[in-house]
Amino acid sequence: MRHLSFLTALLSVATLTRADEPIFLNSKEYDNGDFGPYPIQHFKATGHRAPRVNLVRQSDRCDHDLYTFFSPRGFANNARLAQSTILDQNGHLVWTTSWGENQQMYNLQVQEYKGNKYLTFWAGNDAVGGHGAGKYYMLDQSYKKFKEIDAVNGLKGDLHEFTITEQGTAIITAYKVVDVDLSSLGKTTGPIWECLFQEIDIETGDLVFEWRASEHIAVANTYRHIGGEGNPHGAAFDYRYLHSVTYIDGRTGDVIWVLGGKKNMFDDLSDGRATSFGFQHDARWANNYTEMTIFDNSDDGGFSDKSHPRGVRVKIDQEAMTAELVQEYKNPTRLAAASQGSMRDLPNGNVLLGFGNAPLFTEFSHDGEVLCETHFGPANKFGSGEAQSYRVLKFAWQGFPTSDPAVAIKQDDADEWRVYVSWNGATEIVQWVLQGADKAEGQEEQWQMLEAVAKDGFETSFLVKPGHPAWLRALAMDGSGNVLGMTATLISTSLRPRSLEPEWSWPLE
Repeated sequence: MRHLSFLTALLSVATLTRADEPIFLNSKEYDNGDFGPYPIQHFKATGHRAPRVNLVRQSDRCDHDLYTFFSPRGFANNARLAQSTILDQNGHLVWTTSWGENQQMYNLQVQEYKGNKYLTFWAGNDAVGGHGAGKYYMLDQSYKKFKEIDAVNGLKGDLHEFTITEQGTAIITAYKVVDVDLSSLGKTTGPIWECLFQEIDIETGDLVFEWRASEHIAVANTYRHIGGEGNPHGAAFDYRYLHSVTYIDGRTGDVIWVLGGKKNMFDDLSDGRATSFGFQHDARWANNYTEMTIFDNSDDGGFSDKSHPRGVRVKIDQEAMTAELVQEYKNPTRLAAASQGSMRDLPNGNVLLGFGNAPLFTEFSHDGEVLCETHFGPANKFGSGEAQSYRVLKFAWQGFPTSDPAVAIKQDDADEWRVYVSWNGATEIVQWVLQGADKAEGQEEQWQMLEAVAKDGFETSFLVKPGHPAWLRALAMDGSGNVLGMTATLISTSLRPRSLEPEWSWPLE
């Protein structure tokens, strides 16, 4: 980060020249699929791409102080290249990355470790029997890799969970094929996907605690039909589908209680609505461990009468062993969420739901009123999996990349030459300033201030004018007039006739 002081009050701020494509606002054409199953845009200075969203509902009551974090992917051609993405409150790109060759990315979020904030996510192969085989990553606020965390005992980390505790450990999930007695399901001994979680010391990578589901939960508790799985030397049976939340003693591994499913231990005070969730995701304690929030997928198939995905807030009385539905959060549009999904309380009391393999997220008031809704794929493709994200979350975040801002001179749609600038991940830019000089080797004071543009969106552009000096560069400024970063220097006077010159840029080394 550069700390040059700069007085910008004397500069006249030019007309907004955001280079991003416009965000769609409640576009029926978007939701009808006129722009494809996963609309994206590309940026001229970097080559990055980002989802182009449709803001279906907007409200000033949404938590606009936070950024949106998700990892869009899917079966559509544009979505096959995995990425993790941060968007601002208006749907514009803030930061994006891919990770490794042919690796998928899941569960991008902000977590705290030893008093510092980090971006965390999973990356690896997500096509291992509905699970994942990969690793967990922590990036610091400059987007540099801080930690790479593996599962222990020869296992590969699963995509479903990576939670950092206050004790400096990480809770992860993993899967392993083991043989168990399947006589309760009409078979002999056969293979299952053993679901387990591990607690790992982040500093040392050592195993602190491990828990295996098959040692505590009977396979007969599943709601999934075993079919042709579970035969000796055949495909392993995945019995995760228990429709329940199990509370486990983190020291002994003993089951303390079970909410929902075949072994439900609670008296449901809401006529079954507090314990009737199914195929659920993202169970979290809330309100000082007196409530639990759960994303209820309700079904694992396509749209049907059984499809009613919702967020549920359940009051848990662990002494009286009662469960009561406090509030449910349903999207106004009936849809299917066959897999994945998230529900999180936000700092201002609102609630954010991500709908997994349906490409949308919705923000509600605490009492269930729909406030904001964003689509990153058309509504007529909800549930198809062509665009999806495991979770969609919101956090406060400050990013200070150590790379230089990106810059390029290219023609716009009107064949005008422009300087395009952006800085992937930089959150503190308020203004871009274009400077010019007659020679690149000149002293700092020879650089002239040509134009100042307020940052609005990911990419900003300046029109290259006939009177501009030969050499151009751009400065990224914060709200106090400090220079955060400086682009490479470009030459502007050697522009060839447009018929002879394609898009180009000449940064000086």
